Amino acid sequence: MPVTHLYKTETKTFEIPIEALVDDTEELIGAATAPKNPTYDTAKTSNFLCDTRTGTGTTTNIFWGIIRLPSGYLPGSDISVLLTALTTLGGDAVLVAGGTTVDLEAFLYSATAGDYNSADIQATAAIAVTATIGVKTFTITGTTLAAGDSILLRFTSSVQITSAGAAGTGLNGFANFKYTATCRV
Repeated sequence: MPVTHLYKTETKTFEIPIEALVDDTEELIGAATAPKNPTYDTAKTSNFLCDTRTGTGTTTNIFWGIIRLPSGYLPGSDISVLLTALTTLGGDAVLVAGGTTVDLEAFLYSATAGDYNSADIQATAAIAVTATIGVKTFTITGTTLAAGDSILLRFTSSVQITSAGAAGTGLNGFANFKYTATCRV
């Protein structure tokens, strides 16, 4: 008679510290996609990252982080990456429809190759960031994942505005970075 292993699972939430998202990881993915460090809230009161545009046009900012799946992670289960986002406008700035977004790419570390140059394992398209604060959720496909795996997260923020007086501003703000994983308990 085959032996059946029974275990209980639950979804656990893990914080991703803001400090973990500003490291320069250029050598992990290659010079063509070198990160630009985002701006900190200097007072550290709201613990957020921001991306600012002044005048008509688009500004793109890239920030990075690395997560390691916990020892209890249930192999093959999807991971959700969440963050809170908000766009704030100043002066005569107007958002360009569809131009203000946040996107996530996720790359699995390969011990064989010694880098994070896997195919993107994140399945969600870029998500609009608006003047209404909201939680944005991305799904990392867990098919090939196992406990202890290291995943490089590459967030791309874009702010696109028009400003008749060239002094309008648009700011994407991000906070509360975390991920959820199904774990054995």
